[in-house]
Amino acid sequence: MMPQTPGAQIDELRRLLRESEQRRQAAELKLADRDRQLGTARRTIATQDHRIGRMTADAARLRGTAKATAIDAYARDFPNLFKSTIDR
Repeated sequence: MMPQTPGAQIDELRRLLRESEQRRQAAELKLADRDRQLGTARRTIATQDHRIGRMTADAARLRGTAKATAIDAYARDFPNLFKSTIDR
């Protein structure tokens, strides 16, 4: 095999540099796409956290309402609570 001429060596180095630059650009595009996906995922998670917080607050409010309703019903029936069932 004959040794490469300086011109051929330079051409080979240019080709390798061009291929390396193409791989670098492809990697940058892939990284940018993943950053966008991560941003979307973060927003989705934040939205879901907000919804869960609202639903938890609603559930607590409804539990309080149900408890108050049960206590009110008990209080309204209290005068009859100790009466004989025959009198009712």
